[in-house]
Amino acid sequence: GHFGLRKCLDYAKNALFWPNMSNDVRNIVTTCVACQEYSNNNSKEPLLPHEIKAIPWNKVGVDFMELKGNKYLICIDYFSKFIELSVLRNGTNAKIVINELKSIFSRQGIPVTLISDNGPPFNAVEFANFIKEWDIQHITTSPYHSQSNGQVERAIGTIKRMLMKTIESNGDPYLTLLQYRNTPNDSKNSPAQLLMSRRLRCSLPVHADLLLPKPIDVNRYENWVEDRNKRMKDVYNRGATKLPELMTEDDVLFKKIPSDKKWIQGKITQVGPEPKSYIIQSRDGMHYRRNRVHIKKFYKSNCNPEYGKSNNTHLDLNTDYNIDNNCNDCNNYCIYSNFDNVNNEPANDNGSTPNLNVTTRSGRQIKVPNKLDL
Repeated sequence: GHFGLRKCLDYAKNALFWPNMSNDVRNIVTTCVACQEYSNNNSKEPLLPHEIKAIPWNKVGVDFMELKGNKYLICIDYFSKFIELSVLRNGTNAKIVINELKSIFSRQGIPVTLISDNGPPFNAVEFANFIKEWDIQHITTSPYHSQSNGQVERAIGTIKRMLMKTIESNGDPYLTLLQYRNTPNDSKNSPAQLLMSRRLRCSLPVHADLLLPKPIDVNRYENWVEDRNKRMKDVYNRGATKLPELMTEDDVLFKKIPSDKKWIQGKITQVGPEPKSYIIQSRDGMHYRRNRVHIKKFYKSNCNPEYGKSNNTHLDLNTDYNIDNNCNDCNNYCIYSNFDNVNNEPANDNGSTPNLNVTTRSGRQIKVPNKLDL
């Protein structure tokens, strides 16, 4: 292993110099397998917000939530932030989840797009058949990248906090859910108004005229959403770095679990199916789907594998060396001794240096000056 590129270069320059030194050190450090496998995580990428059409219940996120030993199925509309919550008392298999989704869709309508993670039961054949039968586009997120379905993750956090407070105060969880749906956001519209164009009657006294349906100003709300997303992107993208795109057959490093310290070698077998998502085949033949932020490009050394394996691992500082820029074995410069180019002439009687056929990299012959033997 090595230190970083700058430290390695400073360490080498402290004692040595050769032409193209910086590139040589950079190539050695960059292609070191141990350094790559134990390198730092990627920096975050620029935010890629979901495209949201001004149509209620058009794009819906779905996930599971657990609270006090109970499992819940939570659905949220990306446009209105309206939440549907169902208790799953008999498990989370595909049949139960499909029936709960059918119940929700029968009230709110069938969404065009349904976003979920890639785990069970959303990866089951029975669920795929349901999606096809109901004509829904199913988008799954990469494992360990819940940010791709951030809307539902945010909803889970909000509902959990509200229900925990309700349970602690012996309140009614359904009234809590009603309160969330009826509370205006910064756009002055509540989720119920954005989804149904009306306010919901709650425990607070309200005039009957306020409960009449009233269409919202969609253009005004779209402008507010666009301005909010722009501010959010500006804040999030501070320090973000766009990672280069990867192609099929690229050699990469990835992590089975983001908390692992060591990166694993693999190869890209498929780009997609979603933006910044890749299918990777590991060395043991297993396939994994990961987001781009959990993948690194693997740099192979182009040098001859036999290079540097000899027992003599140090250069003789008393020997003249030449640099060959046209070596076919590697992309770096190769160093060899000038002894093969030395005329086997004995030293002059006066002890002067024999004539050496030494050339520069451009091919010009170097004339060694004659020096007085003092």
